Amino acid sequence: MSNAVVLAQRNYPDSIVFLFQLDCYYVEAYCNKANQSIEEYRVLPDTNAISHYLEAIQVSDLIK
Repeated sequence: MSNAVVLAQRNYPDSIVFLFQLDCYYVEAYCNKANQSIEEYRVLPDTNAISHYLEAIQVSDLIK
């Protein structure tokens, strides 16, 4: 994960889901808030799968 870029996150009562970009892939990491462990990784099939993140992604931080 050291080569990944965090793009956004979604918060739930018991977990946080982080969206990472890793090369040409998007990956979600599901983290347990109670014990701070990663419970699951999901590779997203395409950019349509990140549509619910689009408002949270700070594009200005990515453009330099």
